[in-house]
Order: sequence, then structure tokens, then C-alpha cells
Amino acid sequence: PQPSAIFKYPQIKDSDVVIVSRNADADFKNFVRERLLESDDYGVERYFDGIITFKKGLKGKFKDIIKTDQVSLLAGNFLRFNDELQLINSTIDKKEYKRNDVIRVTLSWKVLKRIENDYWFIIRLKKFGATIKEYVHEPFYGFFPTSEWEVGGIYKDDLELHIPSTAILSYEPIFMEIYAVKP
Repeated sequence: PQPSAIFKYPQIKDSDVVIVSRNADADFKNFVRERLLESDDYGVERYFDGIITFKKGLKGKFKDIIKTDQVSLLAGNFLRFNDELQLINSTIDKKEYKRNDVIRVTLSWKVLKRIENDYWFIIRLKKFGATIKEYVHEPFYGFFPTSEWEVGGIYKDDLELHIPSTAILSYEPIFMEIYAVKP
């Protein structure tokens, strides 16, 4: 980073803890990527659903926090995108939902070969074949784009999907469809 980038957000300069939300504007996200994600001064203490907590003096890098080798594989066919990326597992936090609930989802991705593009994902919640909600999701909320993922790495991306108040729910399951798109 350029020296001026360190002082672009002076309130961070002497902070012991920095909490960054997924709702940060693009300029601040770029600052976070350039200054904090690879910083020797700050390490990542926690990441969940687009909120990153950095702590001064920690050594943990963001890519190490979200990378794992402890994933149970899905049974059956895996979703593959351009033979670069494979969805090897998805988990949800509970089995029953109602209107206005939040579904907490973890998607586990394996990088098969170098990814040239920064993929985003369209996630559709479907009921009786009809879409009840569609989400466009940028992995790790833009803090760690797919073009920076390492070949062979497995990354766990946590996100929240909100069931709308107008959704028609019953005992039939909700299905989740996932598509990779180039932004």
C-alpha cells in the first residue's frame, strides 16, 4: 500500500480492534483489502457473514481464517463451474423456517485450477418450483475475490438468506439453486 493509504482513515491508525461490515462502501473495502487483509500490524480475529474483526498484534491472515481442510463431502454430484471451482458442501443452521426467518448457510468451495475471473453467485430459494427469493452474492462480500483463491484450497463462505414475509411456506422443502456469474 502507498504510505498515504495508511492514514486515509486516521481513526484506524491507533485502534486495537477494527470491525468492518459487508455494507462498507467500495472505497473502504479497497482500503481494507490493501491495508488490513495483508497487514503485519493487524490479524483477523473473526469472520462471519461479511463482518471481519481485525485485532492489532494478531498474526492470522484473512485467507488463512476462511481456508479449511476439514469439510465433509456432499454425497452425489458436485456443482462445478468452468472446471475451476467446485461446491463440495453446503450446510444450513436448521431444518425448519418460517416467514421473516434467516437461513444461515455455509458454502464450501474447492479450487480445481487457477481462477481467472471474480465470480459472484446467484442463489435462488425455491418452493413448489417458484422462486421465493433471489440473492446475488459476492463471495466473502468482496473482501476476498475468487481470482485470489489458491489452487487446491477449500474456502468456507458463510452467508445469511432472509425468507421474505410474503413467502408461502408449508412442509415442502425449500430448494436452493446456485449459479456462478461474472459480475
